[in-house]
Amino acid sequence: MLATILKQKRAELGFTQSAVAQKLHVRRQTISSWETGKSYPDIPTLVAISNLYDLSLDYMLKGDERYIKQVKKDYQLINQKKDSRWLNRALGIVLALTLLPVAFTPFVQTDSQARWIGIIAMISALILIPLSYLKLKSFYHGDSKDLFVPKSMGVGITINPNHPLGFLIWLVLEVTLFGFFIYMLLTPA
Repeated sequence: MLATILKQKRAELGFTQSAVAQKLHVRRQTISSWETGKSYPDIPTLVAISNLYDLSLDYMLKGDERYIKQVKKDYQLINQKKDSRWLNRALGIVLALTLLPVAFTPFVQTDSQARWIGIIAMISALILIPLSYLKLKSFYHGDSKDLFVPKSMGVGITINPNHPLGFLIWLVLEVTLFGFFIYMLLTPA
């Protein structure tokens, strides 16, 4: 186990926790947490420990299932953040495109122009709903089994996308909006 290896090697080298903390640029409590298995060093720090203690990474990590699980969990979080970045950009662009037609409403002079502004806003909303659904789904990770959950930003509640009924509500909302869009296209101006 990594915690045992770190504690034994530090003692073998005659280092105090404070001395190791100073060399690794962390707090002494951090060293204590690593040696008790309450937390783990990140990969760059683990490499620095490997150099300081003259231990191979392979030796330190072999057999420590908890550390391997923690590393996998960390990589999942990193990948989620990467996925979230493109989703945030897409949401921002589509939201801007949704609000853009509103800026042109004072200049509308004909029913045809008003209709096209409505169509553009409707298309943006049709894209915004699935993106919002994906954002909420990535935020909640299925943690809550409730249909209504607190909003991730701001005050209020929203529909839990990980709840089976929540998914159905999101789907009905999108299909309904799509129906209005088709009706809008087929209705003469």
